[in-house]
Amino acid sequence: MTIRLVLAGLLGYLFLMIFSTPALAFDPLAGPCGSGGGSSVCLESSSQNPVVNTIKAAAKIVSIIAGIAAVIMIIVGGLNYITSGGDVSKAKSARSKIIYSLVGLVIIALAYTITNFLVDKLL
Repeated sequence: MTIRLVLAGLLGYLFLMIFSTPALAFDPLAGPCGSGGGSSVCLESSSQNPVVNTIKAAAKIVSIIAGIAAVIMIIVGGLNYITSGGDVSKAKSARSKIIYSLVGLVIIALAYTITNFLVDKLL
């Protein structure tokens, strides 16, 4: 039961990570910093560093590919578990494959989050 809840949570997080994009609004009357006009002082830059964009895009692509691979391994482990036919060694191998894939999903999610946090703070 708890494995199903963990799996559902991780799949939900992976779904949100893949399909969430920031809403980009364009206001042609706003100044370069988003203010209503004549402000010449910006607290943040209006364009982001291309290195930051590249690192974030690479981290997202790698995490998506690794997440898909982990989900496929969970499915394969589940099929192996179902078709083990009562053989204890096959069932144990399939169970460990599922557990390691779930741990991999957690590590992927944490690595993606930490990478984005560090890139935002350091670059």
